Amino acid sequence: MRGPVTLRAMDVMHWALGLVALAGVGGVMWLLVRRGAEAARLSAAEETARAERERREQTERALEARGAEFQRQGEALTRAEKGLASVEASFTAERDGRERDRAAGNEALAKAMGAERAVWEQRLTEKERVFEAQRKALEEEKNKIEASLGAFTQMMKDSFGKLANDVLAKSNTQFLELAKQQFEKHSGDAGADLEKRQKAVEEMVKPIRETLGKTESKLAEMEKLRTESHADLRARIEEMTRAGQSLKEETGNLVKALREPQVRGRYGEIQLKRVAEVSGMREYCDFAEQASTLDSEGNPLRPDMVVSLPNGRHIVVDAKANLKPYLDAIEAKDPDVAEARLKDFADGIERQATALARKAYWKEYDGSPQFVVMFVPAEQFLDAALARRPDLLDKTAGRGVILVGPGSLIALLRAVHLGFQEQRLSERAKEMGELVVELHKRLVIALEHAEGVGNSLGTAVERWNKFVGSVTDRLLPQVKTIEESGGNSDREAPLFEVVTTPLRQLPVGVPDGVRR
Repeated sequence: MRGPVTLRAMDVMHWALGLVALAGVGGVMWLLVRRGAEAARLSAAEETARAERERREQTERALEARGAEFQRQGEALTRAEKGLASVEASFTAERDGRERDRAAGNEALAKAMGAERAVWEQRLTEKERVFEAQRKALEEEKNKIEASLGAFTQMMKDSFGKLANDVLAKSNTQFLELAKQQFEKHSGDAGADLEKRQKAVEEMVKPIRETLGKTESKLAEMEKLRTESHADLRARIEEMTRAGQSLKEETGNLVKALREPQVRGRYGEIQLKRVAEVSGMREYCDFAEQASTLDSEGNPLRPDMVVSLPNGRHIVVDAKANLKPYLDAIEAKDPDVAEARLKDFADGIERQATALARKAYWKEYDGSPQFVVMFVPAEQFLDAALARRPDLLDKTAGRGVILVGPGSLIALLRAVHLGFQEQRLSERAKEMGELVVELHKRLVIALEHAEGVGNSLGTAVERWNKFVGSVTDRLLPQVKTIEESGGNSDREAPLFEVVTTPLRQLPVGVPDGVRR
């Protein structure tokens, strides 16, 4: 009884030990499998971390490249703004200089004409005064002569009255004759003297009269020029007045039109299109107007213009023209009200820039720099906003929005246009290089064919010489024998010559590295 019980107990123990051993082996296998899974998971995690690190490094490099590109474009914009400011300053200085020169010229001409007229009037007055004095002196001299003649006549009458009647009767005729002779003599001398004095006065007055004539002619000419200049000036003033009135009316119509939102938007688009035409981008079709896309949530995004860059990237441009506060400021009579409206205008531009930054256009265009260009359709609008908000450019740039006017955008687009030209030149240079390589390959092939033709010619010459040798040495002696025996025809056999001129070899070969 004890023996079988002991055997069964031992079998149970063996089974138990076997189960324990099996469980141990299973545990070891499970630990090994789990360790392998952990190792695979760790390896996958390391691979993911390495890929994430590489992607982060690529992103950082891309950000650095975009930052450098943004900095270069900012510097280009700064240079363009400085150049535009310099051109405007030089234009203003030149215009002011011309205005000053014209005013100074008119003033100098008026002063010169007035001074010359005063000089000639003074000379004329002096000559008239001298002439009047000389005329009075001649009148006084004439009166003195007439008085002397009257006194002499009266004296003679008194002397003759005292003579006796008999003497008077005898000598009356002689006396009267003598008196007549004396009177004629004194009258002739006085008349000749007066005539000489008149001629002397006329000779002295003649240069004065000629000078006065020239002066009158000069004054008439100057008066004619003054009248023509005055008429031209009046015509120009009237023309400027009409132009100013027309400009005022057109400005009023423009102000009324710009108060409409649709007109303001269209005005910004027209200005944007004009800037693209001036910069040359429209001619080369390197921009697209009213390009439409969708954001990550499916909402439509439609910028006013998308400029393509030579490297396949894009710059988004959006025109903003909320001009109502600016127009209200222009029409305001109170300076304080006008200043308040201009501040509202500057704040409105900042709000538009903030709203534009929220759209994040650069996320929807591959390769686009992380900024969008906000186009203000006139420089005076941007100047008015910056004068009230000097920090506006910095704030909008920090949000990824670059404020530009027509001048700055023209400079930016011309820089892009220059990049396209350089890219086309590079592509053409590459095409020319490929054409040169292809031409070289074809030239080598043609030279190989020419070399084959030369070799064939050499073989033909060698065979010809062999033929000539055979004919000369073997065939012609037999022909001569036939001729000597009388069996020849009327025709004679021609003579053959050996070709001794060597063929020239082409001094070219197939260069190394060229594929045939």
